[in-house]
Amino acid sequence: SFDLPSRSLSLATLCCSSRVARERDLDGRSKEAAVTTDREKYRRDEEDRLLQVSRDGEQQAHMRHLEAQRAVEDQDKKVVAQEAEKQAALQRRKQVEDQEKPLLEQEVRLREQRESLEEKEAKLRSEATAFHGTRTIPSTSPYRVHDTRSP
Repeated sequence: SFDLPSRSLSLATLCCSSRVARERDLDGRSKEAAVTTDREKYRRDEEDRLLQVSRDGEQQAHMRHLEAQRAVEDQDKKVVAQEAEKQAALQRRKQVEDQEKPLLEQEVRLREQRESLEEKEAKLRSEATAFHGTRTIPSTSPYRVHDTRSP
């Protein structure tokens, strides 16, 4: 009967040892799980941070794209305005040229008429000089040139 309590004690010790080993094993697994969880949490946090950096980069790129688009639209508006100004200037220039053309043509005609009249006047003066040189003008004629020299 002495054997029974010692056996029971042995069995209880074995059972306690087994339980302690199991608790140590579970404690080790729990620590491993905590380390793995911390590692996964750090990885997830790092992925979240990188995702946020990526989103921020995308948002900045989108904003730059919108700014560039607005700048292009502004430049397009300026080009359209400059083209309109150019067309208006060309139209004004054409109007001025259309108004000047008849005036220039008239000026050319007037110059031609003046030259023709000057030629006719020169011819008439020459003829008049030739005519008066060959004929004697009566002394009573108002066209007679009076000689102011003494005789």
